[in-house]
Amino acid sequence: MPVTKKIALAGGPFNADNALIIGETAIDIGTRVIKWYEEDGFGQYEQNRSVITTEDMKTGKAKTRVIQGKRYKSRPGGVGGIRQVLIHHSGADRADPAIMREVLHNQRGLSVQFAIEDDGRIYQFLNAVEMAFHAGKVHNKISVGAECCLWPDAAARPNYYSPANRKRTGNLPHKVETQVLQGMKKRVFCFPQPQVEATARWAAGIWLAVCMLGGRRTGKYNVGFNPAVELAQMFKMAPKFPRNINGEIPRKVFGRHADHVGLIGHLQCSKRKWDPAGFPWEKFEKRVGHLFWQFAEGWPIGRR
Repeated sequence: MPVTKKIALAGGPFNADNALIIGETAIDIGTRVIKWYEEDGFGQYEQNRSVITTEDMKTGKAKTRVIQGKRYKSRPGGVGGIRQVLIHHSGADRADPAIMREVLHNQRGLSVQFAIEDDGRIYQFLNAVEMAFHAGKVHNKISVGAECCLWPDAAARPNYYSPANRKRTGNLPHKVETQVLQGMKKRVFCFPQPQVEATARWAAGIWLAVCMLGGRRTGKYNVGFNPAVELAQMFKMAPKFPRNINGEIPRKVFGRHADHVGLIGHLQCSKRKWDPAGFPWEKFEKRVGHLFWQFAEGWPIGRR
């Protein structure tokens, strides 16, 4: 769909290089966003046929899977159907995002709207209004997702981000921490600061767009597509992660995760997942909130 509105949220004139695309609106979030239609970009609009041949572990016989057609759908409700900003880690070194796109698109029949490199570069594979296949049927319908490029398991491959490997891949240094994820203690590589900042800018920009563009339009204001988003639109509420009964951000799946509105990690909506590992949950949420209010000042209709 053509871009009909351009909005600069980070101060200064609009810069198309720094804009993410959501519906018909381009939103400048102040950091590089490489779109699917750019020369260096990677898209998931192709409907090509891909044939994957693997060996059946039980019988030893070869089995073939054919992937073809669209790896995305149109989102019910458009921008107003977005209720969650969902964060993944990619689970591998993605110095070249073409590899991530290849694995998702041609080997798994999946998709995601964004990929975020450890140096802060953001790649947009699909318009954010599209429904990508990245988190299961329920969460695909209501979320915009980003695969943050990270090899998480420091115990399995402790030298993954060694100086020698970083010289080869171009990746940044990654600190190591012990974290409890899905109730399991793990040694994990952490998100470097440029990746944290870019992901925060992406999340704040997406959520402000949800607040300002979501739902049907009445006069110059938006009426929410659902009650929770309506509240966000009325009061410009910065997005939050879910909380447990102790008021803490859970590092595991929690009940009624499909009803949550705001930020969410993949491990919070699937027992089989432990991403994003090495993630600064509380600091990230605070930074997103700060950027959200900063960006809100740059929105054309201002606060209301």
